[in-house]
Amino acid sequence: MDDKKAFFTFPLGSNNSADSTPPPSHTPCLGGKRIAQTLMNKCPNVISSYGGINFDTVNRQFPPIECNIGCNVGCNLSNLELNKLNPTHCAQLSVGINEQAVKLRLRSEVPHLTRKDITKLRLPFYEILCYELLQHGYHYAFTELFNLYQRQIEERQKAGPESTLWFIPPLSEQPDKLRLIAEYLVIGEAASRRIDDYTECNAYMMLGLALRDNPDDLWVAEYFLRHALSVAGRIHNDDGLKLAKANQYYGLILQSQGEYAKALNCFQQFYNLTMNKQWTDDNGVLLKKLATNYLVENYHHLIDNSDPAYYSDRVNYCKSALDVAIQSKDWLLEAETRLKMGKLQEDAKRYDDAIKYYLEYFEAANQHDDHISLGKACEALADIYQKRNQMKETILYLHKFATLCERHGQWAELSRACQLLGTAYDSVGEYACALKWMKKAYNLPNMIPSLKQNKSEMTMESARIMLGVSRAHLMNRMFVTAIINNTPKTILKLCQWKADPKDESELFASEDCQVLSKRLVGKTPYRDVIAYSRNPVSGFNDNQMNQ
Repeated sequence: MDDKKAFFTFPLGSNNSADSTPPPSHTPCLGGKRIAQTLMNKCPNVISSYGGINFDTVNRQFPPIECNIGCNVGCNLSNLELNKLNPTHCAQLSVGINEQAVKLRLRSEVPHLTRKDITKLRLPFYEILCYELLQHGYHYAFTELFNLYQRQIEERQKAGPESTLWFIPPLSEQPDKLRLIAEYLVIGEAASRRIDDYTECNAYMMLGLALRDNPDDLWVAEYFLRHALSVAGRIHNDDGLKLAKANQYYGLILQSQGEYAKALNCFQQFYNLTMNKQWTDDNGVLLKKLATNYLVENYHHLIDNSDPAYYSDRVNYCKSALDVAIQSKDWLLEAETRLKMGKLQEDAKRYDDAIKYYLEYFEAANQHDDHISLGKACEALADIYQKRNQMKETILYLHKFATLCERHGQWAELSRACQLLGTAYDSVGEYACALKWMKKAYNLPNMIPSLKQNKSEMTMESARIMLGVSRAHLMNRMFVTAIINNTPKTILKLCQWKADPKDESELFASEDCQVLSKRLVGKTPYRDVIAYSRNPVSGFNDNQMNQ
């Protein structure tokens, strides 16, 4: 076609009163493409050329021509003079020309659009992406993307419209996520064609890691990380490093979904592959240390989520975790596992075995000079001895627990230890000692500013209640003793105290508070323990730790 020839022209001899103006050398147009014939037929006063639409012609104002045929707005008489036709109404012609001229002018300013560009605006992004993958020959990437979409739709339909899955937007409505998935799928397919297992595994692994942070995409991340694990099994030239990382990431994604039994196999392989290796992650942490932590943590999850009726399985999990922790020489893992082992035995009411593990935990904590673990061991031993009604040992370990807490500034634990000691003394009838420890437990939040929080309110309230109980028990025994000894003055003071309760240490003399001792469930407690317990406010004796 000749470039100088217009796309379409028509004569100006009829129904046109505009002057014939030569078109300019260049005007904006629709990329030099042919303008729709149907649209140009509606505008008889425009000449289209290769240069585009003549803006001077489009924006030209057509003055009305007056006539004498009774037209109120003025008519164009060119038709009447030239072709002996009916006159054209100027108002109707002017409105039509202006509307079409505006449309043509706006279309001339729009960038060049092809059919493909128009399709992108009409079709959903998911369909366009699938079409592009097929167009470029990535059939495997298209299959994976289509299967993910179909799987999500089937799960939504199976769950029903009232399930939480219907609040999660489908993949077809998330263009950024679709683009990310398609990008890594293309990289993986291209690497698979050239038998590059390392790049293929890396692509699927990066895709799974990019999607695992969103809880709604855990199932997609699990799918790609499982595929990366299968590809990593074909890599044999890196001493198992890529396989170890694939097991690590796949185990973590399974653990986040609550599938601890499946995650256990991955973490065991990760642990075996990293033994005696100095591999590190991006943060410089040894992979064997991470493998140990993940494996022990997964054992703990299995213990916590197992049915309490399966006692042997839980104990076996805990023993395996303890063996791994001891081999790693990580005291924090070992201490946590030893304490959990004792708790398991205690929950199963195997108190002898529980005491055995707690004592081992106590000795190991003492060797590592870990006062926090030592305090936990003392508290656990005191609790289990109290369940066995061995109050002498209970008070002994509670004293050690309180000593450790005060020595190392653990004020919250010290408040709990004082309250436990007060309760223990009250249960064995040593009400004077119980009252002193309860006073200390009640006054600690007022003396230590850091304890004046919401967490200490329950402790203060319970200490206040037990303080009243211990006072009532002490006054009752004093009242009985006063009646037996026939001391009217003491009875009168007790009545005054009951009418207006005050500090009994100021109201009564020291000899009035001397009451008959009571045996600790058939056994007399050690003299030194009771001696130290009578003055707890003055501090703790360090030599008591060696008793």
